[in-house]
Amino acid sequence: MRPHRSFLFLLIFLVCFTGLWYILPPSVKIPSPAGILPATVREMISPEGNTVKADSLPSSDYRPAVVPDTIIRSDTIAYIDGHGSFIPLRSFIDSLYFSRGQLRVLYYGDSQIEGDRVSSYLRQWLRQGREGSGPGLFLPLMTVMYTGSVNIRSSLNWERYNYLSYQQGVINHNNLGPFMAFCRYLPEGVTSGSPVKATVRISPSRL
Repeated sequence: MRPHRSFLFLLIFLVCFTGLWYILPPSVKIPSPAGILPATVREMISPEGNTVKADSLPSSDYRPAVVPDTIIRSDTIAYIDGHGSFIPLRSFIDSLYFSRGQLRVLYYGDSQIEGDRVSSYLRQWLRQGREGSGPGLFLPLMTVMYTGSVNIRSSLNWERYNYLSYQQGVINHNNLGPFMAFCRYLPEGVTSGSPVKATVRISPSRL
């Protein structure tokens, strides 16, 4: 395409999308959490009348919400401490500060972590000053095979099964694990009289 035609095409494209500003009503706004989340969930995240301040995060005079070496329940993600200040993820932060052994963190998210975009930064930050290595959990067949941490190359005989596979009767159970999926190199219930080879190659990401 000639340069002037390319410029004309881009100009028309920009004019069309700019015109949407005049077509859509100006009152259209992003819905607030109150319009999306149930009341019980909103209370767990941010009770009314309590705000999270920067000075409420751990500092040199940080007071733990729990006694070290006690079991921390995962259902106490956010609560109001004895001084009336709301601190989200307080028990999680306590676990990071007082853990004396191996600590595993499982991140549940959406497409924003498919390529390890968010979780890779969190993993590096949490490991500062601590032991630990590796790319975290992965499957032989990932939604994104080239992530911010590793490149995965698998042999062609791997198959990935998820909840849709269970609904369609391809697999007879829904024990899918933290990824809500698992991989096999032979179909379920199938055995082979000779060895079957399946490979997974992991290499550091260039990203």
